[in-house]
Amino acid sequence: LTEICKIDPNFTAQKFLEDCANDIIPNILEAMVRGDQAILKDWCYEGVFNILATPINQCKQLGYRLDSKILDVENIELVMGKMMDQGPVLVLTFQSQQIMCVRDGKNNVIEGDP
Repeated sequence: LTEICKIDPNFTAQKFLEDCANDIIPNILEAMVRGDQAILKDWCYEGVFNILATPINQCKQLGYRLDSKILDVENIELVMGKMMDQGPVLVLTFQSQQIMCVRDGKNNVIEGDP
């Protein structure tokens, strides 16, 4: 984090975590629910993006759609930060409560409970 603060003296971990709780994490989770890979690609490092995109691609291939809802996000922690070639990378952990549901092309529930 020291390196990040050298690049951006206004950076604070507390403010970043607040932004994550109020904006970044909800946007990422909503993008997952919508299957919006462009938003996921903007926010996530390649390895994480590939993990998140896999179930989205599987659903699309099967003609399914996600019909899930995000209920809550909590216990957000900044685990580590480091400088990479593409810029600063921050690793977070958090817990989310979600209602997960997968529907087929006829709107039948395949998995989960709406």
